[in-house]
Amino acid sequence: AEEIAVAAMVLPLFTCTVVGIFYTISLITHGGWSLHRISLYGVMALGTGVLSGLLGIGGGLIFSPVFLLMGHLPSVAVASSSTCVLITSSSTSLQYLLTDRVVMSLMFLYGAINIVASYLGTKLVHWLQDAMKARKSIISGIVALGVLISTVLALAKLWPKLALRFGPMIATATQIVPLNAELTTEILETPLSS
Repeated sequence: AEEIAVAAMVLPLFTCTVVGIFYTISLITHGGWSLHRISLYGVMALGTGVLSGLLGIGGGLIFSPVFLLMGHLPSVAVASSSTCVLITSSSTSLQYLLTDRVVMSLMFLYGAINIVASYLGTKLVHWLQDAMKARKSIISGIVALGVLISTVLALAKLWPKLALRFGPMIATATQIVPLNAELTTEILETPLSS
């Protein structure tokens, strides 16, 4: 059983490493990419994976803004982000499904709402690009607004837990200790350098 656990860890890592090296060489030789540019994407993917695994945030929250900062068109950034998120989301969903931690009725409800919302969002972006002749900055603003709303909602959900956990420590640490006048004068008159 231990050998299976080791193989389950080593085999995917080895496969990903081989595929990564193959595509790195391919992009450098045929695609005209620099090693620096490939490294940036690798660091972004690694950071996203770590944050996604540790904090449970979606990869799209990180991928889209980073793609925009790297100079991609907003439509390319959103499409690339969605493709990357599809793989990780499918994997995580399958894990939860196999461990019987999914409420199937809610899955179908949220899935239907997500399909409709995705369709409407795509139509809105195409309408802004075509009919309204919207600049890239408007679409980037929509992506930034979505990230901001997600962040605010996550903090609103997390805030009561943080206040309950760290509230007493913060209150104790921020208590003001009154100083006597002689000590205050001595502190103020002491030069900063010796």
